[in-house]
Formats: sequence, C-alpha cells, structure tokens
Amino acid sequence: MPELRQNLATKEWVIFSTERPQQPASLRVPVQAPPARDRSACPFCPGHETMTGPASLAIGDEPRWRVRCIPNKTPVLVPNAPKVGEAHKLYRALPGEGIHEIIVDSPDHDAELGSMPESQARDLFSAYQKRFQEALNNPRIAFTMIFKNHGPASGTSIEHPHSQLVGSGVVPHGIRHRMDEAMKYYESTGSCVFCRMIEAEMKDKARVVEENDHFVAFVLYAALSPFHLWILPKRHMASFNETNENELASLARIVQRVIRRLKAGLGGISYNYVIQSTPLDRGTTECFHWYMSLVVRCSKVSGFELGSGFYTNPVLPEESAKFLLGQQI
Repeated sequence: MPELRQNLATKEWVIFSTERPQQPASLRVPVQAPPARDRSACPFCPGHETMTGPASLAIGDEPRWRVRCIPNKTPVLVPNAPKVGEAHKLYRALPGEGIHEIIVDSPDHDAELGSMPESQARDLFSAYQKRFQEALNNPRIAFTMIFKNHGPASGTSIEHPHSQLVGSGVVPHGIRHRMDEAMKYYESTGSCVFCRMIEAEMKDKARVVEENDHFVAFVLYAALSPFHLWILPKRHMASFNETNENELASLARIVQRVIRRLKAGLGGISYNYVIQSTPLDRGTTECFHWYMSLVVRCSKVSGFELGSGFYTNPVLPEESAKFLLGQQI
C-alpha cells in the first residue's frame, strides 16, 4: 500500500508509491564520455583568466591557482541594483540587489568532485567558507546560498566543474518557513529538530550511508526523490560560517565518499547540492542547524506534484540507503 511520510524539520509530505515500486538499480544512467569541445573557449580553464575578469579569491597563486572565485557574468542579482520604477498600488517590487559568484572547483576541466584529490576538495570547501564569510560582512546581504549543479540534467550550462554563491537582500519564503518550523519545534520540545534527527538516524542505521567524526550523511526518512540525502554536522551549528578547519576537511571527505557511492551505483548521474545555513537576520540560534542537501536528478516533477505540493517517490529511503552501502568505492 502507498505510504505517506513527513519530514520532521520541514513538514513536507512525501508519497511513497509502493504500488508501483522501482528498484534503485533501475535508475542507473549509462556513463557517457562528454562530447569533444574546443576548450580554448572555456572561460574557467587556466590561461583564460582575462575572459572572466579579476578573481575575488584565488587559492594558490595565479596563474597556478587551485580554486578561483569570480563574478558571474550573467548574474541573477547584482550589487548596487538600480531602483525599480514607480511602486504598484497592489504589488511589491524591490531592486535586484545581491551578489552572484562562480567558484571554479579545479583548474582541471575534467575534474569531478568525487574523484579529485582530497586536498583539492579541501581547498574547494575552504573557498566556500571564505566567500560565505565575505557575504556575511556585506550589510546588504540577508541570505547566502552555496550550491553546485553537476551533469546535464542539473541545470548547468558550462562543462568545467564549478559551484556558485548567491547572496540576496531578501530571505526567500521557503527559507523563512523552514526557520519558523525549526523555531516551533524548539519552543515545544526545547531541542533542535536537526539534532534529534541525527540522533534518530544514527540509532536506526537504516538510512545512514556515510559517517565520520564530524558529519553524518543519510537518505531522508521522507526523501523527496530517490537518493535524496542530507549531510549534517554532528556539532550543533546554526551557520556554515561556524565550521572549523577540521570539520571542513571532514565535510569534504564525506561529500566525496557520498558522490563516489552514487556514481558507483548509478553511473553517469546528475545532481545538485545546496548548503542551507541560517539567514543573517536570525543570527546565532539554538533552533537551526546548517546542513547540505543533495538531490540526484533521476526523476521529474509532475503536474500533480506542482499543483499539490506532494512529492512522489517510487523508492523507499531504506532501499536507497541499502543500495548505496552495497557499492564498492
């Protein structure tokens, strides 16, 4: 019979369509070599720095940089945005104020996060935090998100491996809702809902796919789609900015291992990951706990899901976790 499950932190409901179950292995995507392209036109390759403009941060001396952060040439938000026209009598509009940066993961055009050297992954996550910290110092930025799109189904438009940072003067509704739900849970129980989830998952072991001294990665009890994972720090921290160097190194390691498991089991996957951290206007709070959400692009959103807000998932989270744990990496 179909089963409804709710995410304790977000209150999102998911329908597990057990009437038409799918085996995790059936979602495997054949690994295909990328089409041959003229890399002389790639703006992120070493030697092409003039195509992007000055770096806001480079780890390693240019031109022998290891990670390079640059402004996005087609930003969704911009610093010092011009004022909008005359206010509408009914609707509200604001200038598109913010920042949008590209974080080039590696000088290697063919690098993949799961297989790059561990030192390179550490450099990448160090760059994430440095640019996140810089955004926190910007009085016009209230909310900052770091994310990565990988693979053709993820929405990426440039092949060279890269991540992105967007900082906005407005906190989106979905983020405020998530913060409000965490606050409600804290006020009613005196506990952080994310800490409670970590305790439950580590006790159950049914959905955990990776763990180290500082982090745990598990398929969500109410995963929105097959292999939808959260990676959470074991130490309670509201902001990604609070993560220390040892924890950053552990984060890089666990993310690499999770991606290797996904690729071993599912082949040429596309995925998105997002670092969810408390908005600046909430400050340090006991109710929220930063985390990384990773979604594998192996299913499409239907009209029912768009209209109802219900997600449907044909693979039980326990089966997804068991499948990933069985992979040799």
